Amino acid sequence: MEASPPAVGALVPPRRTGARLRLLSNGSWLPLAPLDTLPTGTEQSFPAQCASALMAEMLIEGDAAEKRTGVLIPGMLNGRRIGLRFTRQPCQLSVAIGNEPPFFSADAPLPEAGLVVAGLARAINRYLSDHPSAAVVPLNIATANTHPLRIIAFEAELEAPPPAATPDAPPPEPTDQPRPGERALLPPTDRIPRVARLCDADHAAGLRLAPLPQGVRLSSVQLQLRNPGDEEARGTLSLHADEHGSPAGTALASWPIALPAGDTPRWVCSRLPAPRPLAGQPWWLVCRAEHGSLQWYADTHCPDLIDAASHCRGSGPWLPLDTPAPAPWLHLQAGVLDPED
Repeated sequence: MEASPPAVGALVPPRRTGARLRLLSNGSWLPLAPLDTLPTGTEQSFPAQCASALMAEMLIEGDAAEKRTGVLIPGMLNGRRIGLRFTRQPCQLSVAIGNEPPFFSADAPLPEAGLVVAGLARAINRYLSDHPSAAVVPLNIATANTHPLRIIAFEAELEAPPPAATPDAPPPEPTDQPRPGERALLPPTDRIPRVARLCDADHAAGLRLAPLPQGVRLSSVQLQLRNPGDEEARGTLSLHADEHGSPAGTALASWPIALPAGDTPRWVCSRLPAPRPLAGQPWWLVCRAEHGSLQWYADTHCPDLIDAASHCRGSGPWLPLDTPAPAPWLHLQAGVLDPED
C-alpha cells in the first residue's frame, strides 16, 4: 500500500504513515493476524486467511509541540496504490448430510497437505440408522469460494444394521395345569383309595370312556398316582381308539408324565399336547412307566362315562380289573373344552 500525508508538514523528516486492517470473516470483522497495523510503502506477507471483505483505517504519525511522537493515529492520507495477492485455496469448508447442520467445518483455508474430516463415519451411520431403507447417503460438501476442491481419499467404516426386532416368544403354557375355560367331565371324588394298579416297564393300566359329545374336546386329565420308588418316575400317557374292547395298538396321541417319589397318593394333572375331539366311538387312556414305577389308584363306584378298566403285562392281552368289586375304576378326572361359538 502506497500513501502520503495530505500536506507536507513543516518538520523534517515527513510524518510516518500506515494503516490498520480488518477482515470480514463469517459475518464478523476481525483484525488481520498476526499484525493488523502496517506501515505504508512496504509489501507484507501473511499466513493464508479467509475473508469476504477488507477494511483499512488510515493512520498518520502525530506530533506534539512541533515534534513527532512516533505514534500512528487515525488521520487523512493521500492513497496512490493498494495491491492484494490471493492464494487459490478453498476456504471455510463445511461437510453435512443432506440439509442437516454441518457436522464438520473449518474456518481457515484448506492446507495443501490435506485435511482429515472428523466425524464422517459417525454422521453416515446415524443417517443410515434413521433411514434404514436408504441406499444412498446425500453428502453435502461446500466451501465459501469457488476454488476447486480435491477429495484425496474416502473411507467410512459403516456399522452393521441392527437385526429386525422380533417379539418375545410367549412363555410356554404350563403342562401341569388345566387350560383356561375347561370344565370337569367326571364328577369329583373324595373317596380314600385302597387299591392301586402297577404301571412300570412291564405293566400298563387303562380306562375306557364313552365317546365325547360332538364338538367337545378333551383338554387335560388328572390321575391319582403315587411313586413308591426313591427317584423320579417317568412315563407316558396315551389316547387310543377302542379295538374289540381293548386299546388299539397305535396311539392317537401320547405325551410324557413325571412324578417325584412320595409316600402318599396325589392327583397329577397333565395337559394333552392339543385339545382333541373323541366323538363317535369309545376311547382309552393308557398309563405306562418307562423309568421307575407308578401306582394308579382304583376304587369302586365307577362313574357312568367310564365303560371299563383294564391292565396288561408286557405284550400280553388286556384283561379287565377284577378288584375292587363290583365295578372297579382307576381314579380319573378329565377337563374338556366345549364347542367354540
